[in-house]
Amino acid sequence: MKILIISNLFQPNQIGGYEIACRDTAILLSAENNKLCILTSRHPSCGNTQSYANADNLFEVHYKLYQHVNWNKDFPVYQLSSADKNNISIFNDMLVCFDPDLIYCWNLYGLGPSFINHVASIPSMPKVLHLMDQSLLLYEPSLKRSFNQLFNRWHATQHLKISEFTFIIYISNFLKSKFSGF
Repeated sequence: MKILIISNLFQPNQIGGYEIACRDTAILLSAENNKLCILTSRHPSCGNTQSYANADNLFEVHYKLYQHVNWNKDFPVYQLSSADKNNISIFNDMLVCFDPDLIYCWNLYGLGPSFINHVASIPSMPKVLHLMDQSLLLYEPSLKRSFNQLFNRWHATQHLKISEFTFIIYISNFLKSKFSGF
C-alpha cells in the first residue's frame, strides 16, 4: 500500500511526542512493506533541513510545506493565507506524483485551515487523522478571534471539516469529546 503521511514537523525537526510517534509509526508501516512518502514543513525554527537519513531508506521525506510562524499567538492573515495556498498546491502535486492509496495525517497545526479542509475533502480516498492534542481547535472561530480579525490579526472564519476524514484516531476520550461536533 502507498501511504502519504502529512505532518507539520518530522525528524530531525521536532518539538515533542507527535513527531516521535509519527516517525515510529512510519518505520513500523515501512516494515510491513508499505511504500511511504512523508510530506512535512521546513519550519524556520528548525533550521534549513532538506532531507532525513532514515534507517535503511525506508521512506522518502519531503520538507516542502509552509507554516505560518507564530505558533501560539495570533498571526497575520497574510501569513496564514500564503501558507494555505502554497500547501494546497504542494499537496496536489504530491497526490499526482506519489498517487497514494491512503493519506495519514498527523499534527497539521501551522499548515493552515484551508489546507486541512482541502485534504479532508479529497474524494474517493481514505484519510486518517491522528489527534494527540487540541492545537487544531485554535483554528476554530471564536468571539475573540472574530474581534481580533477586525484588526487583521487572526484568520479563523471557516470551520474545520474534521468529520470528513475517513477515520480519526484520538489519544483519549477527553480529546474525542473536545472535537465532537466537528
